[in-house]
Amino acid sequence: MSELPKGWTEVPLGKVVQFQNGGTPKKDEPSYWHGTIPWITSADITESNIAVRSHVSHEGVRRSATNVVPAGTTLLVTRTGIGKVAAAPFDLAFSQDITAIHSSTEVVPEYLRAFLRSQSEYFANNARGATIKGITRRIVETLRIPLPPLEEQRRIATILDRVTAIQDAADRYSHILRDNRRAAFLKVLADSPVSHLPVEAVSAAIIDCPHSTPRWQESGVTCLRTTNLGYGEWNWDDHRFVDEAQHAERTKRADLLPGDIVLSREGTVGVMAMVTPGMKASLGQRLVQVRPSDEINGEYLMEALMYELHPTRVEHRMIGATAKRINVKALKNLQLPVPPREAQDHFAALATQTRHIQTHVDARLTTLRRLTQSLQSRAFRGDL
Repeated sequence: MSELPKGWTEVPLGKVVQFQNGGTPKKDEPSYWHGTIPWITSADITESNIAVRSHVSHEGVRRSATNVVPAGTTLLVTRTGIGKVAAAPFDLAFSQDITAIHSSTEVVPEYLRAFLRSQSEYFANNARGATIKGITRRIVETLRIPLPPLEEQRRIATILDRVTAIQDAADRYSHILRDNRRAAFLKVLADSPVSHLPVEAVSAAIIDCPHSTPRWQESGVTCLRTTNLGYGEWNWDDHRFVDEAQHAERTKRADLLPGDIVLSREGTVGVMAMVTPGMKASLGQRLVQVRPSDEINGEYLMEALMYELHPTRVEHRMIGATAKRINVKALKNLQLPVPPREAQDHFAALATQTRHIQTHVDARLTTLRRLTQSLQSRAFRGDL
C-alpha cells in the first residue's frame, strides 16, 4: 500500500476486532427448530441484505456451535459465497458459513463493512477447498486494514454505503426482470397444452466443444468460456481470444450462427446465451452448441433449457464426484415442455423485450461496479 495520509495507521484486522464462529443445530432434532430466534446461512445474505428463512429455539442454540449476536454486528461469509458482507438487522444466530466480527473502539462498524466489501478479490484468491470453498480465520485476521481517524472513517463509510445502495438497487431490478421472464414462461406452460420432447427432437444440431485447451492470445477471435455465460445473457468481464488458425480448428464441426444457443455442461451447468448477428466466436472447453430446429422458437428453447437445467431439477442427471457435469447424451435426451408455436412466439416477444431492458440495466450495473471499485481504491488510500 502507498504511503498513508497523516493521522492514518494500518494494522492487521485481528488487532482491532473480535471474531465469533457460527454453527448449525442438529437438523434431525425438531425441538431445536421453529423457535423464535432467527438463524441464517450464507444463502440468506444477498447483496448487503439479509432474508431470514429459518428460526431456531433457545435449546438449539445452547446445544450447538451457533451463537446469537446483537443487531448491527458485522457478518462476513467465509465459506460458500465467500466475501459477502452484511450487518445483522436484529439479534440473530448464524451458521458455520459465517463469521461474526465485533468492532473495537478503533474502527467504526460501517467503515469495517465497507472495507471488507472492497476485499472480495483478496478473499476469492485465498479461498481453499476441493468442493466447498472457504477462507481460514488466519486469512481474515492478517488482512491489513487502513485506519483513519474515526470521523474520517464515518465520512468514507457514508459515501461508499450510498454507492453500494445504488448498486444493490440496480442488482435487484436486474433480478426482477429475470424473475418476470421466468414467470411469463411458467404462465405459458400453465395456459397451454404441452408436449414433452427430448432436446434432440427440437434441435437441428447439438455440437460438443473441442476437447482441447485453447492457446490464449492477446487479441484475435473470441473463444467462449463458461464465465462468458449468464442466464440468457453474455458476460464479457473476462474476454479471451485465439488466433485465426485455432478458430478454424475449433469450428471444424460447425460455425456458431446467429440464434445458436451456447450452454455450459460442466461446473456451472445451466448458464447459457444466444449467439447474436455479427458475432464471431468458437467454443472453449465444457460448452455445447445447440441449434434450434425450425419447429421451435429459439428464445423459448433457451428458456426451457434454463428451466430444465436448473440445479434443483437436473441434479439426478449429473455425473462426477467433484466437478459436476451433464454429458451430451443426457442433454440430448433431456425432456422439455413444448407448447404450441403460437404460445412459444408470444413468450419470445415478451422475453426479447425484457432482455432488451435487462441489457441496459446490466450495462449500468457494470459501470456502477467499476465506479465502486475506483471509489473503494481511493477511499482506503486516503484519496477520497
